[in-house]
Amino acid sequence: MKFVSVSLCHDASCCVTTGSNNKIIFGRGTRLTIEPRANQNKIVFGSGSRLNVELREKHEPSYHKLQGNDSAACLATGFTQINEVNETLFKGTEAVRISDGSVYTQVAVLTTEDKKQKCDELAASSGDCGDPLNRDPMVNLMSLTVVGLRLIFIKTIIFNVLMTFKLWMSQ
Repeated sequence: MKFVSVSLCHDASCCVTTGSNNKIIFGRGTRLTIEPRANQNKIVFGSGSRLNVELREKHEPSYHKLQGNDSAACLATGFTQINEVNETLFKGTEAVRISDGSVYTQVAVLTTEDKKQKCDELAASSGDCGDPLNRDPMVNLMSLTVVGLRLIFIKTIIFNVLMTFKLWMSQ
């Protein structure tokens, strides 16, 4: 059997090539999607094929209740497996990938009081997500320093303009 080298490149960062020993090498940023054949629920590899899958750290979903004027929704977010949310509340909805494709989010519209109560229970069990406005004290200090330096710069400019104007008027 003769080995043929194949290369499929979109750009330098996303490239697929066959290396030595009939291995397929994926470049950085390449995404591989494997879909089963039509009307089949399985993926078939030829004999001698080996598939290595690196598992990511598993994260459980955190639940949050979103309230509007006359509507409410329940948000499940931050989970790593697409079928992680098994609550009846989320039946009929699909999880969507967010950020770099590493975590999923799923939203359900709350139409009945039972669903609102269930979402409240899930949100209470998830715990508080913390204060998003709690900033690092060093960032606050740096911001204050920059504002102070800007004020000194503006005062210097105004002083120089006034002195120049006074000198110009005295001549």
